[in-house]
Parts: sequence; structure tokens; C-alpha cells
Amino acid sequence: MNNYEYINSESLVKELQDKSNGQPIEELIQEAIRLWLQLQSQAEIKSFRGKLKWEGDLDAMREDQ
Repeated sequence: MNNYEYINSESLVKELQDKSNGQPIEELIQEAIRLWLQLQSQAEIKSFRGKLKWEGDLDAMREDQ
């Protein structure tokens, strides 16, 4: 894996460090990337809203429980 050094905003780095409780910057960046990817996945799922056809009887399914 490559070592990227693209953070050029000192104010962002300072704010990140202030709110991190001493967590290493590398871990914080990895966490931010994971969160961003998770949000992108959620956005993809949300794009299906109202576009999928439902087949089934919800009332019958509820009675089965």
C-alpha cells in the first residue's frame, strides 16, 4: 500500500488532532476513509428508493410472527 501525504490543510489536521484524544493521525485518516466509503454505499442503496417492485403480502407476513 502506498503512503499518501496529500493533507495540505493545517487547520483540518489541527482540528482532527484536537478532537481525537491522542489517536494517531494515520488511524484517524483510515477511519475517515472507511466512514466515507460507508456513506457512499448507503447513498447507492438509497438510490433504489421507490424503484424496486414489491411482491408479497405484508399483512400475512406480520401475522406469521
